[in-house]
Amino acid sequence: SRSRRGSANAQAQVVDEDVAFVDRSRRKLFRMALTGDKYELNELTRLHRTIFGDEGTTDGAIECAVQYNPEPRIWIPCDDGRMAVLVFEPTEGVVAWCRLVDTGAYYESVCCLPGDVEDAVYFVVRRTIGGSTVRYVEKLAPEAWENMEDAWRLRSAVEYDGASTSSITGLSHLEGATVYAWANGQQQGPFTVASGAITLTTATTYAIVGILYEGKYKSARVLGGSQMGSALTQDRQIKRIGILPYRTPPGALKWGRDF
Repeated sequence: SRSRRGSANAQAQVVDEDVAFVDRSRRKLFRMALTGDKYELNELTRLHRTIFGDEGTTDGAIECAVQYNPEPRIWIPCDDGRMAVLVFEPTEGVVAWCRLVDTGAYYESVCCLPGDVEDAVYFVVRRTIGGSTVRYVEKLAPEAWENMEDAWRLRSAVEYDGASTSSITGLSHLEGATVYAWANGQQQGPFTVASGAITLTTATTYAIVGILYEGKYKSARVLGGSQMGSALTQDRQIKRIGILPYRTPPGALKWGRDF
């Protein structure tokens, strides 16, 4: 079996019994699967043609890596510095795209290694720190955690675990940057790193210190029944919203009409 689609200069990845590859345009991702006695192609970017770059640009995918645990994902860094992430479970019909965006930083490469409970996902990230361009190898934090105090939700972060203190050192890689602290389950900050250290507002025995992460979500338009038919183009008034957070600290959620 063969295909005339053509592949980009990016290593194809084996996904279970199939193969995923970026085509020569670097704007599409295909899955090649064995069906019966022949291979068939399925475009995984069909419903999101701009995931590897905005319209009107020449941006595209750089490479891809596959993570299996705790969920199957395909990680794809792009020319614009963003990371495209595909949550992928073909047996259940799951093909869901999202973007990992780090303001002021660019994802240049990705690598996934097998782990006992969760696979290890590593990034090469280009940042501007203290006016200089630096590159760090950063590891994705574990998704599972037993206590909320242990949740890593900051970027390029370091950990402190010891006697009660308000001085956190070991931050020379973020010299001059604005950072936050997740200290004993409470957010502190912002702080500016000076001489590789910060002084917390309140002393702590355990802290994770790094660059603030913001996860943005925009829902689809709210639709409902209408005596005139579809309500898609009609004005609607939202009087209240309900949020059911799970293990989420106070002050971590904001909402409004736009970002």
